[in-house]
Amino acid sequence: MTKEYEEELELVDRDCGIFYTHVFIVILKRLMVLQKRVYKEKREARNKRARQIQREIGESYSELDNCSDRGDENQRQGVIDRIEDRKQELTEETGSWEGAKNLRFDNFYRENNGKNTSASFQIAQEPKSSKNISMLHTVEGDITNKEDICRALEKSYKDQVGEDFKQTCTLEEYIRKYEIGIDSIKDDQIEALEEEIGSDEISLALKKAKAHSAPGPTGQTVAIFKYLNSEIPFIFSKVVNEIAFVPRFQQIKLLDWIKERFIVFIPKVGKAPNKIENLRPLSLLETFYKKIITRILTNRLGNTLVKVVS
Repeated sequence: MTKEYEEELELVDRDCGIFYTHVFIVILKRLMVLQKRVYKEKREARNKRARQIQREIGESYSELDNCSDRGDENQRQGVIDRIEDRKQELTEETGSWEGAKNLRFDNFYRENNGKNTSASFQIAQEPKSSKNISMLHTVEGDITNKEDICRALEKSYKDQVGEDFKQTCTLEEYIRKYEIGIDSIKDDQIEALEEEIGSDEISLALKKAKAHSAPGPTGQTVAIFKYLNSEIPFIFSKVVNEIAFVPRFQQIKLLDWIKERFIVFIPKVGKAPNKIENLRPLSLLETFYKKIITRILTNRLGNTLVKVVS
């Protein structure tokens, strides 16, 4: 598919309930499968190279012993240099990934503001043996049962952020009930809020999104959506508008995934990580909803509010 022919494709049949979003999700899922496969291949290649270097180092040490027995000092020095080169390569090969993770952790703690950065995602992606909490200290006592720990963390999260929001009245009803006087927005401002989201707005939202921002449960990163927007901008724009403006479209089962989130707990700096009061809950929302659609609508609303308030 090329951008020149993208707009000419007949992808939508609304009478049959098929929207651009259906097509987009199929593309997105296939791209995610491809991405995971490539990542797995690179990881296996990196591990294979590391094992090969270790074998070469072992063989070089054996060669070094033979050189010492023969008293060949020149060849011995050459083997020593080769061993040092292989050790350096092994350090770089095995340490680059771990170093990147440590740097992200350091940046997160240095910010000390609880923002949802890569540190939270890295903790979520650690091996289970290192991220599991075997004992949790609470005011009621110590908890060791895994299910009880999860329930305690869930309760702590709900106590801090509240339960699901339940709307008791509409905004108009609230304004009338309490006789709140607010300025009305003009017709042209209403039209600006409701007009179709353009490719420029989407590109700007993607540009401002941090590449290292932690993704949600699906693992979809900003980079994936930047790629899709560059390859299929017409479809991408249609999908954003369908989700943002088609009435009740977000409630369809197909889009349940954009409302899912990871709840991860980050230990406070210098505090015992097994005490519930020392854990900060963070919600990892889906990138597509959080970094693109929400950002665009927030920018539009903010620009309008500035004019109304001023």
